[in-house]
Amino acid sequence: MSQILGVKFNDFGQIYYFSSGPFVVREGHSVIVKTEQGMGLGKVFVVQQDLPEDVSEDSIKTIYRLAGEEDLEAEVENKELARTAHRFCKNCIDRQKLEMKLVDVEVFFDRSKMI
Repeated sequence: MSQILGVKFNDFGQIYYFSSGPFVVREGHSVIVKTEQGMGLGKVFVVQQDLPEDVSEDSIKTIYRLAGEEDLEAEVENKELARTAHRFCKNCIDRQKLEMKLVDVEVFFDRSKMI
């Protein structure tokens, strides 16, 4: 029987709900999921049997798979790439004396996009 997983893509982000499907998943496990923006790596924060009241059954997708060592290494590399891009963008903003503040840089798990 599959469980309902509350997954976060970053520590301060929203919780998104997925079905565990055939996988045995515990809180703290990392999982790979398909999102509207491509493949994503998230961490399981909640494991429960029932859907939250404000979540419809139609909106629940099944996780793609458990994250492996290569996935976790790729995530570390993506975070380093984001830090490098942040420094680069901050330098460009300062050099051109732009009146803007760089808040964050996010690299998609599959590196298909950086925002």
